Amino acid sequence: MFILKIKIKSLILAVIGGIVITLLTGLVNQSPACTRIVCVIGQVYSGYPLAWVETFAGASRFVRPLRLAVDIVTWTIGVAVIMFGVSKARNKYAPSGHVSSSNTDFRT
Repeated sequence: MFILKIKIKSLILAVIGGIVITLLTGLVNQSPACTRIVCVIGQVYSGYPLAWVETFAGASRFVRPLRLAVDIVTWTIGVAVIMFGVSKARNKYAPSGHVSSSNTDFRT
């Protein structure tokens, strides 16, 4: 039961981290440069890796929910992988006979 609590807590932390990073990337301007064929003046795209916020010249914003969901899943997986790596590194380099009691422990 204790291990299950640690895994659920780690999953919740990974999801919260994914949501926070996704929302922060919504502040990153990702507008394409104008080409000879298409140049929409005043249109700004934000979000990374997918542009999930579109701001038009009239200051109206449009959020693309599917792209937002994909970004949240992508960043959540990234945060979980980092947490797993940190957990393994802590356990590997812990003093002998000592197991780290980290909240990010993914051991079964």
